[in-house]
Amino acid sequence: MIEPTGRKYRLPEHRYPRGPASPRSDSTPEEKLQLLRERLPEVGEYLQALKKRSPGRSTLALRRLLQLVND
Repeated sequence: MIEPTGRKYRLPEHRYPRGPASPRSDSTPEEKLQLLRERLPEVGEYLQALKKRSPGRSTLALRRLLQLVND
């Protein structure tokens, strides 16, 4: 909404809720690793290399690999 002065503002009912974030339903990378190791024991070395190659960023790759296994 624009005031006569040209300043923009947001109505209170359209503002984002503040406070603690809702808990994520996505599992942790360690849980994904465990699931992949249980379902495909032959990819253990690949998972080790993947985690070593991209520490902290391997979540996306693990999620995609787990999705492939589930399908």
